[in-house]
Amino acid sequence: MNKAFLAGLLIFLHLAIYAQGVESKKLICSYHFNNSSELKDWEIEGEGRSFIRKGKLILEPLHFQLLKKLMEDGSISKKIM
Repeated sequence: MNKAFLAGLLIFLHLAIYAQGVESKKLICSYHFNNSSELKDWEIEGEGRSFIRKGKLILEPLHFQLLKKLMEDGSISKKIM
């Protein structure tokens, strides 16, 4: 490879790496899900409920309990297509 190509490649790589580090990142919002009060500004699409279990956000559809019972009874399959 010729020297001009290598010099151009090195300049390009330097600028590409430098450009990624220049912009500082700013955290806009954060949720820890330590308690249910953090859910007060959340909205869920569709019918269902939300709650926190062991620090995780759980979104449960309205008909989940019925579907779960039908799967346990063997009326419907647990397999995902």
